[in-house]
Amino acid sequence: MVNLCSGKKIDLDKKSVLIKQRFLDIFEAKIIFIIIFTSLFIGAAVFSLMSFQSRQNLVDLLKDRSEVILNYVETFLDKETFSVINAPGDMETPLYKKNQYELEQIRQVADLKYFSTFKRDDQGALIYVLDSQDNNAPGFCLPGQPLEEALRDKAELVLEGKKVFGNAIQNSGYGPVYITLWPVFEENRVIGGIVLEYDAGSIYYLDNSTFFFSALIGLSLLFLFSVLSSILFKAISRPFHKKMAYTDLLTGLNNRTAFELDKKRIQGNLKNYTPLVMLMFDLNNLKEVNDTLGHSKGDLYLVTAAHLIQKHFGLYGECYRIGGDEFCVITARQDPEVLGRILEQGFAGETEEKQGIIKSNGIGYFAIASGMAVYDKNIHRDLYDVFILADERMYAKKRQMKMKAKGE
Repeated sequence: MVNLCSGKKIDLDKKSVLIKQRFLDIFEAKIIFIIIFTSLFIGAAVFSLMSFQSRQNLVDLLKDRSEVILNYVETFLDKETFSVINAPGDMETPLYKKNQYELEQIRQVADLKYFSTFKRDDQGALIYVLDSQDNNAPGFCLPGQPLEEALRDKAELVLEGKKVFGNAIQNSGYGPVYITLWPVFEENRVIGGIVLEYDAGSIYYLDNSTFFFSALIGLSLLFLFSVLSSILFKAISRPFHKKMAYTDLLTGLNNRTAFELDKKRIQGNLKNYTPLVMLMFDLNNLKEVNDTLGHSKGDLYLVTAAHLIQKHFGLYGECYRIGGDEFCVITARQDPEVLGRILEQGFAGETEEKQGIIKSNGIGYFAIASGMAVYDKNIHRDLYDVFILADERMYAKKRQMKMKAKGE
């Protein structure tokens, strides 16, 4: 017998399945929407937090670097400039020329945009005293020229004895800059101030580009937004932070941290770096130069030596300042005989020519002891053995140079 109700039952079952499927589709759509919305929210929050922290880190780095430079400037800046230099005519005095030259050297080494000093004159006006730029450079400030209006409020705080650090990179009329103002004291009395400005254009535009592209990636990738924005930001910001972390401020060479990291990296795969050569350098008489001629001459000694090392060996390997007066070069896959000739001829010859740079009472202080060692897998257990050998040879050369100097 045919069941007349079976057709209706089948229809009801199909309807029930369709209702359940529709319910599951709606539920699944809600879950997907929640996941997408949450991903966008988390991505935006993570990116905003990272952007804020990165900008703050950049400002903190610039602040710390400014403090190091300004502390150094105070050790040699002639305080007399604030009382004697008042007008453009004072630019021809030896006092102005000497101090302007010193400021210019620091501005170039530290990669500053502007570097100047200011004071309050007898009429109460804020005026420039020294400008580290070339006298014919655009924007050069003459002695006695009024301090620009944008700096006056900060300058007033400085003349009250306060240090004024920028809280952010400013987009000025001549591009993004980071500005710091610092008081100059004489016998516990503020006699003027220093203005230091970094060219922060690359950082500023990079930061803005990061916001735009990271937001675009977040909208297009949705669920992967937080992960990808983090990777993108680190990829963009890492080179700048790495350079700041691994560069010696005074000389511009790689610092001790970079040296230790590179040693560890090379040690892990020495066979791919052979022939490997290490060269050690030590500046003779640096302490004596600092004690007798002043730290500005000592710094000139260090910077000049660093430039010589970079000039002769920078194309062959990595150059490092690894201590107060010690430098090192690591080369990989370079001919040791060629490096030896450069060390004994070109480098030694030019070092001899630099004797007159650091001189007192007819005595030249500029002398660099050096030592060289080549990695040999049959002799050396690791890279540290090569380092020790180069160091021993350098100190043997140093003793030889001192004995020769005494004999003369």
